[in-house]
Amino acid sequence: GETEPAYCTDGSVWTNAIGVWHMQETNATDSSTNGFDGTANGTVTQVSGGKINGANDFVRSTSFVQVTDDDQFTLSGEYTVSAWIYSDPAGTASEGIAGTYNGSSGFIFALRNNTINELEFWASGTWRYSGTAVPDSEWKHVAYTRNGTTGYFYIDGRRVATVAALAGN
Repeated sequence: GETEPAYCTDGSVWTNAIGVWHMQETNATDSSTNGFDGTANGTVTQVSGGKINGANDFVRSTSFVQVTDDDQFTLSGEYTVSAWIYSDPAGTASEGIAGTYNGSSGFIFALRNNTINELEFWASGTWRYSGTAVPDSEWKHVAYTRNGTTGYFYIDGRRVATVAALAGN
């Protein structure tokens, strides 16, 4: 992996972000100015092959890094949720990337448990799907962006899907 620039952990370039987690340790430190540090749950293993100085390896659907809930995580207006991921072959469970979903509310950005391993985004009781495969065993930058009533899925900076976005998603 690459070595992170000196500014990536002091918050100086992340002033508009709610949270930024580089996953360089199993308990993820927030690099934004907000200090939303995370705690590993389940089997979270630090590996050396990440995009920037290491990465966390998660067991699909049973391990995660938890950050204390805050009103700032209630998404509204325009926003982007993004991550570098290295997906294992699709299994029988979704692979969460980021979210605040608690069983009935919040949002979740994930890989769907289907044969193509597509991106999915859930909010306001509705799933949105990219319809485009995310290759296994490769580093990919993935994102979901909401702008007005439209949502966009991206893989490696390329828009792969445009979907309707309801209020709150």
